Amino acid sequence: MERLQLTDFLKYRYPSALAFSPDGARLAFALKRIDEEKDCYRWSLWVYTPETGACAELPGSEGQRRAVWDGPERLLLIERQSDPELLARGIEESWSTLVRLNVSNGGREELFRLPLSVTAVWPAGAGRYFVTAETHLDRPNLLTLAPPLREREAARRLHTKGYKTLTELPLCENGVGMYNQTRNTLFLVEADGAFRQLTPEDWDVNRVSAGEGQVLFTAFPFRDVKPVTEGMYLWSVAEGLRTLITPDQYSIDFVGFHGQEFLCLGLVMKDYGVYEHPTFFLVNEDGAHSLGRYNRRVNSEVVTDSFDGAVRGQKMVGKALYFLNTNGVGTQLCRWTREEGVSALLTTDDYLIDFDTLDGERFALVAATGLDLPEVYLWQGGALLRTSHFNDQVSAGRTLSVPEAFSFLDRDGVEIDGFVLKPAGYRPGASYPGILHIHGGPKMVFGPGFHHEMQLWAARGYFVFYCNPRGSCGKGNDFADLQGRYGTVDFQDLMDFTDEVLVRYPDIDPERLGVCGGSYGGFMTNWVIGHTHRFRCAVSQRSISNYVGDYLLSDIGYYYVPDQQLGTVWDHPERLWTASPLSYADQVRTPTLFIHSDKDYRCTLNNGLEMFAALKLHGVESKLCLFYGEDHGLSRTGTPSNRICRMEEILAWLDRYLKEGSAHDEMP
Repeated sequence: MERLQLTDFLKYRYPSALAFSPDGARLAFALKRIDEEKDCYRWSLWVYTPETGACAELPGSEGQRRAVWDGPERLLLIERQSDPELLARGIEESWSTLVRLNVSNGGREELFRLPLSVTAVWPAGAGRYFVTAETHLDRPNLLTLAPPLREREAARRLHTKGYKTLTELPLCENGVGMYNQTRNTLFLVEADGAFRQLTPEDWDVNRVSAGEGQVLFTAFPFRDVKPVTEGMYLWSVAEGLRTLITPDQYSIDFVGFHGQEFLCLGLVMKDYGVYEHPTFFLVNEDGAHSLGRYNRRVNSEVVTDSFDGAVRGQKMVGKALYFLNTNGVGTQLCRWTREEGVSALLTTDDYLIDFDTLDGERFALVAATGLDLPEVYLWQGGALLRTSHFNDQVSAGRTLSVPEAFSFLDRDGVEIDGFVLKPAGYRPGASYPGILHIHGGPKMVFGPGFHHEMQLWAARGYFVFYCNPRGSCGKGNDFADLQGRYGTVDFQDLMDFTDEVLVRYPDIDPERLGVCGGSYGGFMTNWVIGHTHRFRCAVSQRSISNYVGDYLLSDIGYYYVPDQQLGTVWDHPERLWTASPLSYADQVRTPTLFIHSDKDYRCTLNNGLEMFAALKLHGVESKLCLFYGEDHGLSRTGTPSNRICRMEEILAWLDRYLKEGSAHDEMP
């Protein structure tokens, strides 16, 4: 048996976007894998047939990330192509071809070619389709203009290609870029390929549930500043557009048809802000009627660096809603009905990631069980039946550290759940370095499943310990609420957890501890080093260091910061500054490695640069690795070669300060 290798992740495969065919005879899903030679990711569709057990890649489906059935044997594909004439002139404008692919014989039927950059498609019956497409307020679609206007607009774009005009917030969107004046717009495409726009030009469509001749959706109507709340709407062939919930009430997690009524999962945000759990509403002609708040999220928030793909989250079957949630350190498959409320169908500490069902009896699941990587399973009560084996060869022959779970009471009597990985080749009585790893969110959860980065640290001889402090998901609104308290009770819980780990595992050397984290975990790493000197080194990734700047620059900062830190730079600037790790940089003595991406628009680059500069000015040994072209998801979705370099830098930093005989041993 061999220890886990840094580059093992290059062989991981991730199934997602499960979709049963309408007759239930087939299950389609998308599969993501790494192309080492071209240093990129590849996507394609696969089809599993439960009756025969056959599972095969669907030829002609390259690049498709979501399976959409259009009948029992045909899948809809969206193929986007840049207009060649415009591209030759340096102008990007895309056509989209909708293709129907027969999964039995491989036959391809091109339905229509649209002068739109289509983002998603739903069958609408009678040969019609609903589609969403990217549109722009600051420029017309060149492909829809008559020749004289088209040439004039093309000339204008070439003339102004050296700059971009910004007029709205958010300025950008992580993973997308400068998204200013861009909208996701809803269209209806007729059987002959004619299309019409269903939503006004300034509406940004979010959640969509399509039916026969009608579509239920949410949207943000806005100019200048995008709100947190969104409206709920119905468009039908018979009645046109109707407003069901005005766009000034809720942030919405889900909408679906509930007989002649409609189900809405809305965040009221009066008690716990933007991180509040949803309230169930039934919506009809008389308005939205509350059925009570649910004290969990209606999706899975278990943290892993070993999955990427589209997930369903929720699905209506008749008048029942099925969804995944996070409960404690595990996940549940749940059902809600008006008569019975929420009931758990499947409860497990394993990581349930995605699901689909046609009847509420048989389910397809993407799950990571034990220390396995994600695979496709069927479930109909009883045990999970595994149907895919994409990652068997990766894990075969690898020795992994089994997470040891425990719970303890912190200084306030609150129960905290945590885990410890022992180092590979562990020998009782020997002395080992340890790493405290802090998850992102903060409203996420560490579970007992496989995490490549932490398993790699254990394989390199480290104890690794991690927990779910207050602020984490899985234990209700009160436990998760950190409004105005970042760096207080969560910091206490992390330090109490570290103390508890050192008592339970005396082979960890308390003089050789490191602390690491990304996103919220990066914020907390910055906070930790400004409030304690117990850690010999730190690795802060995609972090927040200064809420004053993050308020105005992050893609979510303009609403997240005042909501969570209870202030702005004008009404309570002292709150933002005292909540910022940068304000404590003069107290830092811990050598720190910063990892940041130049296109991270969630925790923007200024955070890493400012904290790095502050430590340098105060004589603290520090280093910043800036990755070009990457965003907030570097550790999970970044270019494979950059992911390798990132981990090499982290390992080298940890080894330098935490391994026996390190240069740091001689420092005062």
